[in-house]
Amino acid sequence: MLYVKESDFFSSGNGAGVFSPYFVNPEDQRHNLNAFATYRVTPTVNVSGKALYGAGFPVTGGLILGPGGTPIVAPVSRVGPYERLDLRVDKVWAFKRWS
Repeated sequence: MLYVKESDFFSSGNGAGVFSPYFVNPEDQRHNLNAFATYRVTPTVNVSGKALYGAGFPVTGGLILGPGGTPIVAPVSRVGPYERLDLRVDKVWAFKRWS
């Protein structure tokens, strides 16, 4: 599980600066699962599949300017689960003069 937080540095014109509060980075990935499988049916036929699952990817978040121009952390909105299944069949034709 990967929790990614970020902080920005704001500098004023006189050389002094301040760090913002930590906020959620767009690469924050709470729940991920990647699975891959392959099987050779015959010497020329290969079957493979890939399954991906992800949940809780942030869409909005970061910093907004609050009263007095101070940066405050914006609320985080997250998307629903993402699921994907890729299936593939590969066939190789072997010829004597070309392939």
